[in-house]
Amino acid sequence: MYAGGIGVKQNLEKAFEWYEKASNQNHNWGLYNLAEMYYSGTIGDKNYRKAFELFKKSAELNNYDAQNRLANMYYSGYGTKRDYKNAIYWYEKSANQDYDWAQHNLAKMYYNGEYVKKSYPKAIELFKKAAEQDNRDSQNRLGNMYYSGEGVEQNYKQAAFWYQKSADNHFNWGQDNLGDMYYDGKGVKQNLEKAFALYQKAAKQNNSESQDMLGLMYRDGIGIEKDYKKALYWFQKSADNNFDWGIINLGYMHYYGLGIKKNYKMALSLFNKALLLNNYKANCLVAMMYIEGKGTIINLKKAKQKLKIPYKNNYKEAKRIWQKYNLSSIR
Repeated sequence: MYAGGIGVKQNLEKAFEWYEKASNQNHNWGLYNLAEMYYSGTIGDKNYRKAFELFKKSAELNNYDAQNRLANMYYSGYGTKRDYKNAIYWYEKSANQDYDWAQHNLAKMYYNGEYVKKSYPKAIELFKKAAEQDNRDSQNRLGNMYYSGEGVEQNYKQAAFWYQKSADNHFNWGQDNLGDMYYDGKGVKQNLEKAFALYQKAAKQNNSESQDMLGLMYRDGIGIEKDYKKALYWFQKSADNNFDWGIINLGYMHYYGLGIKKNYKMALSLFNKALLLNNYKANCLVAMMYIEGKGTIINLKKAKQKLKIPYKNNYKEAKRIWQKYNLSSIR
């Protein structure tokens, strides 16, 4: 009550005092809440070691939330030595008590094959259990697996169903993914207005991919009136969040002078930034600027250097540029 200011004026020092009294009597939620205060540094410096100690005591008293938090600390190495086996042990303890976040976290380990044998069917099973308890992250992840057909037969309608559940719970990735479904007409009837509305919701939560999609829709007038200034605004937002395609699309705006004065040097700088994020399209764009001498002097050696990795990995555009300009002959 003191922690949340329920029925009394909020007083975190008082809350700490009472949680400490409860924990001294080995009360599992007293231990848990005191651990939370140490973990977050609510009334002082963060103390992960003390939080770990208290979460462990609470977990041993079968507190499902503490078991999940203890597993998180073993997984991340906060307050203790990183120990994936113990992380799995405590996630399983909590998941067996039907705690949705433990089910979600354990599902991710099976999905990625982190210190357990990779198993998409097991991941699906756990994500579904958590999703049915309205866990919005699991609803989105379940949508992803139906979309890609991982561990389950590919089913766009089921993907859209779970993305909708996640979006209804205001999860930005659920909104973004459902926006993609409406944009492409997969699992739902194509509806660009709905796609735009969903991207807006996710973009306002700082989702970099939705910010990029809003930029595209404004730039090309897809489902909305063309507006280069707004396109520029959203591409900048996406680029500020270090999304490679947002950076590339912002570069295009500078390259072509859309909503802003044409600036090849700025475009080259942005394409180079996206290149560092392992986007092969950016390699091709940078190479072409060195070939054409835009924003820099003509330098075929540098163009070849920028294309080497995507060329070796059979990226079509890189191969096309390599052959067209006979870059094999450049020494």
